[in-house]
Amino acid sequence: MSNIVPLISSGTAGPLGVLHLPRLWQKVSLEAAGKIADGYPGIGAGYDSMVIDALGLNADSVRSFITDSKPTYPQFEAWVQSQPGVKLEGGTVSSLHAIIT
Repeated sequence: MSNIVPLISSGTAGPLGVLHLPRLWQKVSLEAAGKIADGYPGIGAGYDSMVIDALGLNADSVRSFITDSKPTYPQFEAWVQSQPGVKLEGGTVSSLHAIIT
């Protein structure tokens, strides 16, 4: 089977309203399954790391949760919301969106 290019746009937000989060989930999910196309990191230094850092998440924890649990996207968002110290307030998300757009 051929590898898959992540097609979810960085401009897409899920129910939490955080841009790029669906794409991040897709990339890490594909990487965990060994199906991500060459040249696409599961968690890269660009928007992936910016979203993780802005939300106050830990990149290793994000990768581990997705790799070990293989969550649906809604399950991933629920996990994000449950993380201690997560920053989902409007100012944080608005600032992140300004960078992404």
